Amino acid sequence: MRSKPNVQASVDLRPPEPTGVSDFAWDAICTAVLAGLDGVLASSQHGSFESSTRASLSSTFAFAFVAGLDGKRSLLRPVPIFSTEQSKFLAGDQPLASNPAPEAQFATAFALEAAQAAKEETIGLFGPLPRQRTEGLNDSVRLLANHHRVFIPIHIEGVPWLVLILFLSGPEHQRWYHTFHYYRDVVPRIGAALRTVTKSTYLHVLTRLLAVEIDDREQEALDERFNRQSRVLTQYFPFPQVELTKFSPHGIKLTLPRQDPVSIEFRSNRHFQRATALAYDLLDTTSISDALNRTVVQALDRDVSFHQEMDYQAHTLFNEIPSIQLEAALNSRRENLAGKARDFVTAARAKLSILEVSLSIPFAEEEEEDRLADFTSVIVLLRWFETIFAAMGGKTCKLTIAGADITLATSRQRADVFTVLWNLWHNAAKIYARSTTNEYSVTTAPADGGLSITFRNEGVMPMDYVRYLTNADGNPPVSKKRGLRIVKAKVAKLGWPLPTINVTSKSTSVTLVVNNPSISPHERKTAGG
Repeated sequence: MRSKPNVQASVDLRPPEPTGVSDFAWDAICTAVLAGLDGVLASSQHGSFESSTRASLSSTFAFAFVAGLDGKRSLLRPVPIFSTEQSKFLAGDQPLASNPAPEAQFATAFALEAAQAAKEETIGLFGPLPRQRTEGLNDSVRLLANHHRVFIPIHIEGVPWLVLILFLSGPEHQRWYHTFHYYRDVVPRIGAALRTVTKSTYLHVLTRLLAVEIDDREQEALDERFNRQSRVLTQYFPFPQVELTKFSPHGIKLTLPRQDPVSIEFRSNRHFQRATALAYDLLDTTSISDALNRTVVQALDRDVSFHQEMDYQAHTLFNEIPSIQLEAALNSRRENLAGKARDFVTAARAKLSILEVSLSIPFAEEEEEDRLADFTSVIVLLRWFETIFAAMGGKTCKLTIAGADITLATSRQRADVFTVLWNLWHNAAKIYARSTTNEYSVTTAPADGGLSITFRNEGVMPMDYVRYLTNADGNPPVSKKRGLRIVKAKVAKLGWPLPTINVTSKSTSVTLVVNNPSISPHERKTAGG
């Protein structure tokens, strides 16, 4: 069997940059490809395949292509997909945990050939690698490198998105016979199975991302968040990009929760260019729009059920809080509760007050009494925080009030303002390891069109936190820093400018300018406006 010359295809061998969406997409792709191969293998056990063909199917390796960007140019990265058995084979006698290199060696040895086959969109035949190219490889990878190899592109959405690798040994006529039966009997079934499972996987990933964004109520508009995630998916799947745009009567309508309807539009995938002659068995865009609409309906059903359950449980949640017992303890005679024990219960009652207000936020409706009702203005809320944090012990707050107060007209406004100011105040009250003072300050002052609030504390805020809070387009520095995301999202929702932050070598000052909060259409309707 004559090998093709080893043309160096333009390929990027670096691993993809990890993100939450990319990890999710890649895991789904690996699961789908292996499931497709396993399905064909299972059906072959009862079919008319040659025994040698069945054996080769069980050891078929695969590369999938992931797109990366080098400036404005898109680069395709062939990334191998291994089953558990194949990973064990590549590792040899060493445990996988202590020997992760063989899989990378596999990619280094065969990725360029896979890229060439995909680029030429035709079967690639290669002989054993020269000895100098196998130096440094472990025994398992070197064994494969000494075989003849057949690379077969599998077109999905008209794109050579996957390349199968078949390793062959024996005399030439036997290799030819083996390749012929594999290509005739196996490849069509693998192609059909992988096109089916990859399409369903893409729909699953899309709908899962939309469901997650619907559940996440703390960031910017849902459609913008979804579009950002959908663009990432085009680096992993060869299907069209799905984009939610401003509603048009001529578009496909999608009614999202808590915002105006949008249109579903489909953009060409800039990373994977479709080959028109091979564009068959394509993903029906109607199936995408149907799946997205089903996801919204399911999310709304979950939302209704949640609120019904929470309404039913509301009185139970509040009654379960041991406020009455703590109050009775604090009202008892001093000889019954004194010293550190009384301080402990006092702090517990203060912390419980915060919890009571927090629990009241999901039930904060304009027509109902709730725990937020007493917070009629920003300054009232600040003075309440002063009392609560003093009772909790810790550092001493110096509160200075100046400037005109800001009225909080609705329960939803009070809930959002409470959330923002609680997070900023709690951060200012923290005690740091090298603190030299037991004091922090909260100061209000007149500001153009509102009231400025400055939280100053000892301790230096990391610069990645500063950039995130002061930059409208920044990404959270640490995924677990949920408080930063909440503050930023609520500030935007209230219509306030992002905070300004001044960091010195010893302290951090966060200044927030507050004005009359924006009223949402829902609040306006509830208030009768």
